[in-house]
Amino acid sequence: MLIVCCPIAFCVLLMIFWIAYKIFKNCEVSVIFERFLITAAITFFYFQAPVINSLAGVLNCTQIDGQSYITDDPLEQCSDNPRYTEWINELIIPSAFFFVLILPAWPLYYMHKNRDRIFSKDVIYKVGFLLNGYSPKSFYW
Repeated sequence: MLIVCCPIAFCVLLMIFWIAYKIFKNCEVSVIFERFLITAAITFFYFQAPVINSLAGVLNCTQIDGQSYITDDPLEQCSDNPRYTEWINELIIPSAFFFVLILPAWPLYYMHKNRDRIFSKDVIYKVGFLLNGYSPKSFYW
């Protein structure tokens, strides 16, 4: 479950970095907030595939001696385990919702909203890492 918490912890460290940067360079808060959001988006996209893989591994159970155990962690039982149920309800489902639905939908919405100015400096600065090879007519592909 460490892989799920890793992007969040990394974003906290990034926020601390950008706050220190603001204090040191005396920048505006809006500039620092925008830079943090861009850095956080790149971080979450970097961690998206391993997190989804880890979430799927926790949901996969294997039968061993008549008992169900988590395939990735055979010390934890799947069936009749209140802690496993808590993991599913409090961590796995919200994380899967975020990494499978929200995270991919955000740039699609942003690109759709800015499809007429997709090659402007402002849009390229914010989501240019997602726009390599895109054209205004096929922003969604």
